[in-house]
Amino acid sequence: MDQFNQLLSNESLGYVHRLAQESERMLKATLAHDTDTMAEILELKIDSTPEDAIEQIKNKKYALRFKGRIVDTLKYIGNILAVGISYDKKRKKHSCKIEVL
Repeated sequence: MDQFNQLLSNESLGYVHRLAQESERMLKATLAHDTDTMAEILELKIDSTPEDAIEQIKNKKYALRFKGRIVDTLKYIGNILAVGISYDKKRKKHSCKIEVL
């Protein structure tokens, strides 16, 4: 874990380094449903909509990863938030939506 943290502190990683530094701020913004701050931090779906991103999350069943296998004990019992963030290149604007799955 120490080596991983040391790697993430390497500024030469550029975008990855910035994301690691912003992760705590992103978590707080997500839990507070502060979509403006979330959109400011990330840039994911290009020229699409946050709704499209959330639909992809649902279609690919990403939330199942939190449930584990039937024989396992439940890994996570809280709310699962789907976060869709898009970026419109023409308008140079982020959009963000959060949906509880």
